[in-house]
Amino acid sequence: HDPAFAFWREEAAKRGYASSIAMPLKNSEGTFGFLGIYSASTDVFDEEEVALLVEVADDLAFGIVTLRERAERDALTQERAYLATHDQLTGLANRPLFVDRLQQALSHARQHEHPIAVVCLDLDNFKQVNDSFGTAVGDEVLREIARRLSGVLRGGSTAARFSSGEFVLLLTEQESKADTSVTLIQILAVVREPAYIAGKEITVTASIGCSFYPADGDDPEILLRRAKVSMHRAKEIGRDEMSFFAAGLDSAIIERMNLEIDLRHAVRDSELVLHYQPQVHLGTGKLVGLEALMRWQHPQRGLISPAAFIPLAEDSGLIVAMGEWALREGCRQAREWQDAGVLGATVAINLSPRQFRDKRIVDTVRSILQETGLDPPQLELEITESSIMRDVDHVIAIMSEFKSLGATLSI
Repeated sequence: HDPAFAFWREEAAKRGYASSIAMPLKNSEGTFGFLGIYSASTDVFDEEEVALLVEVADDLAFGIVTLRERAERDALTQERAYLATHDQLTGLANRPLFVDRLQQALSHARQHEHPIAVVCLDLDNFKQVNDSFGTAVGDEVLREIARRLSGVLRGGSTAARFSSGEFVLLLTEQESKADTSVTLIQILAVVREPAYIAGKEITVTASIGCSFYPADGDDPEILLRRAKVSMHRAKEIGRDEMSFFAAGLDSAIIERMNLEIDLRHAVRDSELVLHYQPQVHLGTGKLVGLEALMRWQHPQRGLISPAAFIPLAEDSGLIVAMGEWALREGCRQAREWQDAGVLGATVAINLSPRQFRDKRIVDTVRSILQETGLDPPQLELEITESSIMRDVDHVIAIMSEFKSLGATLSI
């Protein structure tokens, strides 16, 4: 008879209801629902009936909570299983799942005697995308590339992401190398298409390497390694290229990979040295400057020419750390010679294109000059033409800052 329920009573009476009861359904956090029962008879819910329905409601609540918890546990188990086998960023297969599918594909290929292809794809200079636009944009680029790769693949094939910009593809039931070439050309093309992300047009290219079963091996790790070897060969050719595995590539690329490992140790273990080439005025014979040239004093291989390791340092990104070391060591040595009264000339130090594009380069040079005490006019920074041909506005700003700092630039 509560006035607040007058409307409800009228509507219930129209439908033939004469009595009702609502039993709360509770969990540990409170009431999450109710069990509503309606009857056409009056005075249905006496004390005995209510006591029974309380038990029914409690049992129902317990059952619902149990089912929910089980569903949540199952969903969590499925999510964990998915994360254990897929790349979280792109949704593609990860390495363990890819190797498992490759193993299954090899078993099937042996039974039916058809070839399969393993493709290693690495985005060219992807680090520059992250450095220039930020990792959020870089992540979206990776998602877009993953979508494009998935769109190219036919049924039975698999795409996976192994690391930052490295993708691996399994192409099943390949009719011939020519058939695979058509697919790889298509992949290069779809990767190359501009992506429009956060209001920016971003274009990346890829280097692709490919190995085949049974011609290049019948073991997942061998096929993967040889596809990666071929990919490195594509990068050496000039990027935005594809390369198939061939005898002889293995040893050459392994040697290159070993050299890269040694180079990382060289930076860590102080194996790099600077040699100084004098710059002499031809008319007076006076020493006017020194150019610092980096060398690598390898503990087993001896002195290694920069022609052998600078391109490797550029590709691996080590050039930034190596360049910073060269700047610091060159400035320190020049200051030491000046203090000893044996040198009043400038010291010239090369900045690699990647180093020059680094947003921290001006702050790095300023900090090193302050640290070593070298007068800025005594430092000459050498840059290549290619360094200043990209993002001209940024380059002009950097050069202006160097000018304000007092350092000399030469191209």
